[in-house]
Amino acid sequence: HEYAHAIHFMLRPEDDLSRAGRELVAEASAFVICNRLGADTADYSISYLKSWMSESGDLKKVMDDIQKVSYTILTKLAESQDFASFNLQEDNENER
Repeated sequence: HEYAHAIHFMLRPEDDLSRAGRELVAEASAFVICNRLGADTADYSISYLKSWMSESGDLKKVMDDIQKVSYTILTKLAESQDFASFNLQEDNENER
């Protein structure tokens, strides 16, 4: 959630988005990422998202930002996993 905030501020530094909008992006992105990694955070995330929504269309307004933040974080995780796997393979080959 907090990392999603950081990425969102990097991608969209302008301050035209409300605090509620920022919280929706951070938590929805965290939910998407956790779900993709196999962690079910629905019980917590859904109630948290509801607490920041003042109108039913609030989430739709930030959907593009949620996608961009989620994609950025998942891509960074995949790259770090590829790098970690590559280094592990090198270490194993050097031990032989």
